[in-house]
Amino acid sequence: NPESGAALYDLLAQLRGDPPDILFLFVSQHHSSYFSGVVQEAQTILCGEGKAQTRIMALVGGGVVGGGAEVDEPSLPSMSILCGQLPKGANVELFDFNELNKPPPYPESEYWERLATT
Repeated sequence: NPESGAALYDLLAQLRGDPPDILFLFVSQHHSSYFSGVVQEAQTILCGEGKAQTRIMALVGGGVVGGGAEVDEPSLPSMSILCGQLPKGANVELFDFNELNKPPPYPESEYWERLATT
């Protein structure tokens, strides 16, 4: 979708300095049908050949906050990024929670203990 791609390029063009170690990409439901393409495009732009590896955590939400504004209407086009640098020696491992892979809702679960120690 050209609209989604243009919005992504506009956001990423605002990045200054070293590439981020981690980037959170928030998109409204308006972009959900193009979600995987937007994430792949962000990966290509940020982690292309010879570039540092940026870990990307992408989410589709009912509301998106960024640039001093909040868009709570899921059908409106909105996209936002939050990025940062990790301390030297730090590492982040991303994982996926979805309908087929949901953690139990209670924090005492053995699931959370295993996750914290891996």
